[in-house]
Amino acid sequence: MTIDEIRALPRPLIPGPWGWRGYIGGSIELRTLHSGQFVVMGARRAGMQQAQPTFQVYDPARLDRPFREWWGLMHRADDLAVREVPYRTDVVSIDNADATALAALPDHVAAVDDLLGRVERALALLDDPRVTLDSVDEARRVLRGEQ
Repeated sequence: MTIDEIRALPRPLIPGPWGWRGYIGGSIELRTLHSGQFVVMGARRAGMQQAQPTFQVYDPARLDRPFREWWGLMHRADDLAVREVPYRTDVVSIDNADATALAALPDHVAAVDDLLGRVERALALLDDPRVTLDSVDEARRVLRGEQ
């Protein structure tokens, strides 16, 4: 992945840090660890034996205000679901910035691992006592993901 591709990965709307909070036998939710513990992701019963996540949906007009003033309403995932095709109930994604970022977490981890590997390769090139301008150029290409 290039640096631009890493920067283009979905980002959560709610600032971190996040943590799981709740009670055994009660609700357990993904919450902010600041600002009064806003709920990032909760769950609601769906029928007798199922549950589904819920996500905050914010008024876009408030997003330019301080985070504490955003407040949104929790919506069930099926209310935000994107169907594979209109006539079936198969869900292919959830139309919510935080849900998208959570789903992209493995991509974030892989991108960071890739970037760290490139940094290590570039440092090895630059730490070589026989470093040349060609080595510096190669290190730049490695860091940019061009090699």
